[in-house]
Amino acid sequence: MIRIPICLILFLFLIKADANVIHAIYFQAADRHPPTKDDIRKAKDIMHKTQAYYLREMKRHGYGAKTFNLERDDTGQIVIHIVKGKHEFVVYSDFGLITEELPIKIRDNFKEKNKICVVFLAGVWEINGARGVASRQCWRNTCGHLALIPTIRMHGLRFGPMVKGHNDIDHINLLVTIHEIGHTLGVDHNFNNPPDKKSFIMAPELAFNQEKPFYLNDYIFNADEAEILNKHHFLVEGYRDVSPNMLTQKTWGGLKAPYR
Repeated sequence: MIRIPICLILFLFLIKADANVIHAIYFQAADRHPPTKDDIRKAKDIMHKTQAYYLREMKRHGYGAKTFNLERDDTGQIVIHIVKGKHEFVVYSDFGLITEELPIKIRDNFKEKNKICVVFLAGVWEINGARGVASRQCWRNTCGHLALIPTIRMHGLRFGPMVKGHNDIDHINLLVTIHEIGHTLGVDHNFNNPPDKKSFIMAPELAFNQEKPFYLNDYIFNADEAEILNKHHFLVEGYRDVSPNMLTQKTWGGLKAPYR
């Protein structure tokens, strides 16, 4: 029988424990309703499809099946941490306060290393007039990044009115999550004109045409953005449980607009 030194086992454990993973948080301010089981299911689905989207775009640009790791439990399920805030939502305009209330292990890693957290904000329409925000939080020589995602559709002209048969709440939250994670990975807004019938996912305002079916394939990274992502240490190869094919599946409930 081959014996493996205990020090080597500990070393391998530390490597696994210290892997670059994106953590997902469902944050409920004191004056907001707690998330339902369906809210958590949708958040998991958004994170899974965001992971698959990055893999698809990196493959499309010739960089292989690269995407980011998500925190998962022992059964392989995506972990969504539910955090109940101590204050009313208005207090959290200082996003650093959200960081202080994250689970201890995540908060400490966030401060000690360059970590990324996606924070779904329960019962929130917008953040300072924006549909989503990427925030950089720094302590001494380290910085972590928050992608803040409101969970309720914003009223206004940017995305147009609700259209019967379209679950645009879920579509918009998916697009915004992809967009804000892009910022945490070092990609800026894209002010260029996209190819015909396509939209750049990093455009400063996401186009959402509710007169036609929603296709995630209509939203793309350009070559420069893919090159930036390829150099980021959070994106790695070797995924077996993530496939672009999952983007062809119908998502929540009775959603009629297919992905392609």
